[in-house]
Amino acid sequence: MTFLNPAVLLALFAAAIPVLLHLLNLRKLRRIDFSTLAFLKELQRTKMRRLKLRQILLLVLRTLVVVCLVVAFARPALRGSAAGTIGTHAKTTGVLLLDDSFSMSVSDEHGSLFNQAKAAAIDVLSLLKEGDEVFLQNFSKGNPSDSPGATTHNFASVKTAIEERKPSLTFHGLGELLERTSKVLGESKNFNKEIYLISDLQRTNFSIAEKGTESKPAESFFQEKFDHQTRLFLIPVGSKSPGNVSVEAVGIKNRIIEKNRPFTLEARIRNHGVAPLRNYTVSMYLDGIRVMQKSVDLPPEGTKTVDFAAVPKRKGHIGGYIQAEPDVIDIDNERFFTIFIPAKTSVLLVANSSRDIFFLNLALTAGEEGRSSFAIQTISPSKLLMTSLSHFDVTMISNVKSFTSAQVARLKQYLAE
Repeated sequence: MTFLNPAVLLALFAAAIPVLLHLLNLRKLRRIDFSTLAFLKELQRTKMRRLKLRQILLLVLRTLVVVCLVVAFARPALRGSAAGTIGTHAKTTGVLLLDDSFSMSVSDEHGSLFNQAKAAAIDVLSLLKEGDEVFLQNFSKGNPSDSPGATTHNFASVKTAIEERKPSLTFHGLGELLERTSKVLGESKNFNKEIYLISDLQRTNFSIAEKGTESKPAESFFQEKFDHQTRLFLIPVGSKSPGNVSVEAVGIKNRIIEKNRPFTLEARIRNHGVAPLRNYTVSMYLDGIRVMQKSVDLPPEGTKTVDFAAVPKRKGHIGGYIQAEPDVIDIDNERFFTIFIPAKTSVLLVANSSRDIFFLNLALTAGEEGRSSFAIQTISPSKLLMTSLSHFDVTMISNVKSFTSAQVARLKQYLAE
């Protein structure tokens, strides 16, 4: 047996109050000598014993009342197998938060972390009794901003859903999941409310921040969202944190990419492990061929941006990717990108007369006839608003003395895009 509010048991000292009152009320008899006892009624010994017995019973009852009240406020609860065999129990609403993010696909000496998590969830499910209800929430399933789903008494269907679940590439943060859980428990009428969080405790999954606010400690967030009747049970899986590295993002710096001319690319690499990494190899591939390789030092649980450069050898769509060394989770070791080199670069020339763009035309069309790398179109400033600038890679303006406010707005939009 355990007590949900053990601090209240200190009030058991109040059980001594009836005993103290009884002792204080005992009167010390005074002896008075009489000349005769003829006018005193003789009291039978049995009546005296009854009177004392009643006083003792009253004292015991008063003490038991105080003890029972204190124990009731301490909220005794039975755990284990004996709990289900003695009388009835308060109904419980249990929420299973099952971490199915891809880090759970890692294995240790006990097997797959996700298989361990599913076994733990099924064990928790077996503790629930008839009349209890359960709600299963995966880290990746559904949108936590939606209205909460319904709890169920069908434990068999929940067990089947747990067994069929597989790790996912997408997940929601713990803050979003607890927000949804608070809605589920808020609609519950049961006395006991319990949350079972089963996870490998990866830090990236445990950002607790509401929309438009800064992150806050998990303890204060939990106290804000749940009442004192809600208990959180943390069930960690995995013996240690895996040393995983991921390619988080890839960005191409060049706006215009040409054949046989280098372009630059930056990649953000994250070390999810707690140990620093030295001379970690990251490679860049273009058209399936490794074109560059770099060694970087990664701080523990930190990121680093790495710059790459490559020279495309052809035009059209060219696929590439950044690849990190193989580790315990290979799915996040690559990040893909695509570049497009058009057969000709579209150029828009804006001028009042052909004389203003004579030398521009000469430079852009230099080379063998019919093999220019540029597709050129010329317009006057008055046609600027009627031309779709998004169709052009480059816009050149020559000897235009002024623009209207509408033309300035169109040019600003073109630059922003």
